Amino acid sequence: MNIQNLEIPILQAPIEATANLTAAVSNTGGMGSLGLAWEQPDTAGGLADKDDVNWALHEGATAVMLGTRFVATQESDAHPLYKDAILAAKGSDTVNTTCYNDGWPNATHRVIRNQLFNSWESAGCPQPGSRPGENLLLAEDSTGYKIRKYAFSNPKKAFPINDVSDWCLYAGLGCDRIKDVPSVTELIDRLWSK
Repeated sequence: MNIQNLEIPILQAPIEATANLTAAVSNTGGMGSLGLAWEQPDTAGGLADKDDVNWALHEGATAVMLGTRFVATQESDAHPLYKDAILAAKGSDTVNTTCYNDGWPNATHRVIRNQLFNSWESAGCPQPGSRPGENLLLAEDSTGYKIRKYAFSNPKKAFPINDVSDWCLYAGLGCDRIKDVPSVTELIDRLWSK
């Protein structure tokens, strides 16, 4: 298969082109995706490996997205503890929620359940202004931007943190099948090998 113009937006990750793939990287604000030279993917959600890609293409998809799979790569800017959380998670550990909506009001996200989500849920899923610990600072980036609890931001490797239990940990249902953190080149080779 000769694929051209493979686009891989992945957490600001620089990547190298592989044999017959041309790679382009862009910042998507913390989300990762794999699209094959089409404007919109046909199939997304729960896809994580070669079998998923083959199934989607066999079913007639012309493009796929594997967001969580590319967060768990060496080049991803995700914090190592976030990658570890993906490796440890099962699809049943994820939930669609509006818990992490600071900066992205009313948006539903699929995330890994963690300490902050459980605390918010136990409190009855309160709205902004009455959520447990909502003004507590999680990190500050190099530009001085402060990230507080309930922000839609995910933990980046540059943040000096040792715990991700209060962070938004985006992850799809396919995290069951993510068991390593390969390079993007290795992952693409796996996805397209015969």
